[in-house]
Amino acid sequence: MLNRPVVIKRVLEPKFFYDVNKTIHHHMRWAVNNYSEGPGDSANDPVSWGVIHKNCEPIIYKAATIIKLKILRHIRQKIQICKIHFNAQTSGQASKFHRDFAQDLCWTFVLFTELNWNTQWGGEFVCEHPLSGEYFHTPYIPNSGVLIPSSWQHYGQSPSAITDKVRTTLAICYMEAETLEDEMQYYKSKGEIDTLHEFV
Repeated sequence: MLNRPVVIKRVLEPKFFYDVNKTIHHHMRWAVNNYSEGPGDSANDPVSWGVIHKNCEPIIYKAATIIKLKILRHIRQKIQICKIHFNAQTSGQASKFHRDFAQDLCWTFVLFTELNWNTQWGGEFVCEHPLSGEYFHTPYIPNSGVLIPSSWQHYGQSPSAITDKVRTTLAICYMEAETLEDEMQYYKSKGEIDTLHEFV
């Protein structure tokens, strides 16, 4: 288990990062929602922007694969991509603490996907270590990202009142291969296979 978040800088090559940002801004269908944890689980959450159509562009899968290779240096497990989530917030669109998965052998990497960002605009990533109760604050820096166990409580701060810029992130969950197989069977048995996606 990680003792603290792992921050990775210069995650993607600059040109490729630009293309990822362009894809998120111009090729995704965004709508206001409050489904940080899925419909029904967070019906009373504050709203933020989410992607309507969940099928991702190939460039996003490529980014997820590049990130997978980078985080393998830190977790040393046979993992597969199991979930990709997009989020966008403007000033005043607060979010609350949540977990992505309860399983131990699952990790979330959050990529900060804006091309330009002033740290005075806020948008930091906050997470809590479940045993020590220690809080970690990671500033929003373009093309950097943070890796945490998916079971950790976390949230993204909305931009401050001094900017009208949107804060976007790409969150990718990776699960240990055997754990993912068990989860796939579980969701199939419930008829909710769309909740979890398996990628080879």
